[in-house]
Amino acid sequence: MGDKIGQQETIARLEAQWLGDKQAQQENIARLEAQLQGDRQAQQATIKRLEAELNNAESEYQRYQQLSQEGAISNSLFDGKRLSVETAKQQLNESKAVLTRINTTSNKQIGEAKAVLRRIDATNSKQVSEAKIALTRINATGNKQISEASATLNSIAEIRPVDIQAAKAEIDNAIATVKRTQTELEQAYIRAPLSGQIIKIHTHSGEKIGDDGIADLAQTSQMVAVAEIYQSDISKVKLGQKATITGQAFIGEVRGTVSQVGLQVNRQNTFANQPGENMDRRVIEVKIRINPEDVNRVSGLTNLQVQTAIAL
Repeated sequence: MGDKIGQQETIARLEAQWLGDKQAQQENIARLEAQLQGDRQAQQATIKRLEAELNNAESEYQRYQQLSQEGAISNSLFDGKRLSVETAKQQLNESKAVLTRINTTSNKQIGEAKAVLRRIDATNSKQVSEAKIALTRINATGNKQISEASATLNSIAEIRPVDIQAAKAEIDNAIATVKRTQTELEQAYIRAPLSGQIIKIHTHSGEKIGDDGIADLAQTSQMVAVAEIYQSDISKVKLGQKATITGQAFIGEVRGTVSQVGLQVNRQNTFANQPGENMDRRVIEVKIRINPEDVNRVSGLTNLQVQTAIAL
């Protein structure tokens, strides 16, 4: 009975974990979709504003073109109006390109998050099914062994202490077998050492575990940016200084605070790929803890390359 209750508790725990992981991933998908909607609306508003500015610039250009033909204004003033039109067109095209990047990047993130949700359902469903099969096997095996041992005990014609002890030993062995089976079942599960968000799965059920392990698990509720500071500037960096972080994968800025200054000088790992760039600069890693109000904007961008500016 104790083994059966223990296995039932295992099944209940797996189902609760499944529900929790599923709800967390659904919330992550909803957050990504809401962020996409907000970023898209903001960029569309910017495009409308730039279109209005372009229309105004073109109207001014046509009016000044007539004045230039009549000799009423200087060529430099007319050229300035033409430059305003070209600048407005360039700004509008860049804004439309940003909207395209927002749609592409966000849709990719949402698609990946939905794929993770499907894997969560498949993996947890399989684990629960296996646990239920194991419970059925425990019931069948344990009941059969105990019944056989009890029948052996009852079938002894001459009740002798040695026969009773042998029958009890068989019963104890059957109970030990059930407990060993339950222990082996528990050892078949792999549990994460801490709570967090699975950001990438390397090994699925039935596959051999490779050098990358089973999955990448991260506590995305607190994000940190790692900045490489030239050794000549490290004396200017102090704990608690405010920092601003920008990147191509999100709009605007996120803010943070210097939380750790490294103690070792290393070669630079990140480069701007500019002609003539020094590829052998010496840098020190500085960790910047992202402010809580900005964490949700970058929680799905682990290992993203960003630019940082630390307020001195």
